[in-house]
Amino acid sequence: MDDVPYFEVNSNSSDFNLFSKGPIQDQEGFYKRLYNFIKQNLNSRYKKDLLCYLVNQEGIIMEATLDPESYLKSLNKCIEYYRENEEYETCNKIKKLIETHELR
Repeated sequence: MDDVPYFEVNSNSSDFNLFSKGPIQDQEGFYKRLYNFIKQNLNSRYKKDLLCYLVNQEGIIMEATLDPESYLKSLNKCIEYYRENEEYETCNKIKKLIETHELR
């Protein structure tokens, strides 16, 4: 997971805490990245904080970082997304990750 992905956004706003139905165009790719990013950080000694780059409509690139304190909230957002898309197997994998690492 060395390549940090770029995601285009529909908004010039810098408030990207609106994950569910937020400004990111490639929702599927974003949630896949979010889940895999957290999973790798939880299962590795080497931690990264750069989740992705966000590119607005004017081509301005912003870094999106994710602190470990936000993992549980982000994983819960992933569960919401995958539940809405009826990907229940992925929901169960995320729940297991939360339980295994005792995230609270």
